[in-house]
Amino acid sequence: MIKEGIFKRILLAVRDWQKAARASLKNFFWAAVNVIFPAMCVICGAVGECVCVSCAARVPNGPLFCCPVCMDPAPEFGFCSLDACRRAAEAFPLKGVVALGSNDVPEIRRLVYALKYEGAREAADFFGARMAPMISHLPEDFFTADSSMLLTPVIVVPVPLHRRRLVERDFNQAELIAIALFDALVLARSARLPPVAPEILRRIRQTERQAHLTGEARRKNLSGAFTVSERSASVVNGARIILVDDVATTGTTLRECACVLRAAGALNVAAIVVGRG
Repeated sequence: MIKEGIFKRILLAVRDWQKAARASLKNFFWAAVNVIFPAMCVICGAVGECVCVSCAARVPNGPLFCCPVCMDPAPEFGFCSLDACRRAAEAFPLKGVVALGSNDVPEIRRLVYALKYEGAREAADFFGARMAPMISHLPEDFFTADSSMLLTPVIVVPVPLHRRRLVERDFNQAELIAIALFDALVLARSARLPPVAPEILRRIRQTERQAHLTGEARRKNLSGAFTVSERSASVVNGARIILVDDVATTGTTLRECACVLRAAGALNVAAIVVGRG
């Protein structure tokens, strides 16, 4: 028994060393790559980093509050003043949307495109760092139970991709942004560190790309496309969910995700996105 225990400890030590060695080699490899092929700003092409200082200054810091029903700008977190939106508020599954800025801003549009279609993953780190402070703009009651005012779990959930599209792209841009957002909160030593849980939501049906669809076509396209995984049902029940995505145009994707999460027992669902529109 003693020998077995020693053997297990040695095996674990070797595995830990292998992991550390792999990480060091990986860091060395990318450091060498960056020396040979310096990073370039994906917006203007300047050598130095993924987003140069000049271009970064033109990217809005938010918060841009959006009505979750119509996605028009709102004066604060929640719903706009339109009667139809106010009437829908009580039963609406999504309670508010916060964006960095409008997707009409050239720098935001270019960075999102570079992330999704050119594999510029560093753009996700840039977005995550910019979006992390926006959690402080969620209302205080989002973090507490409505009746008892006790603290309840808060979880960051990226909008999922269908597995086929995930294979095509090799990554989910919303998940990368969500992880970067969490890392930024850790660096800032934020008191609120909601864990990132990409496994909670699943996209069970491949849908058409939303960009060329409008209104009712978007709703039909996404109806029944999402589900909460069986293993995550107990985690969602009683939790507050912060959805993360890159761009919200009509809010249909966010609303469909929120519907599924609320049906699984989530107390409240809000969304933080890069661009609106």
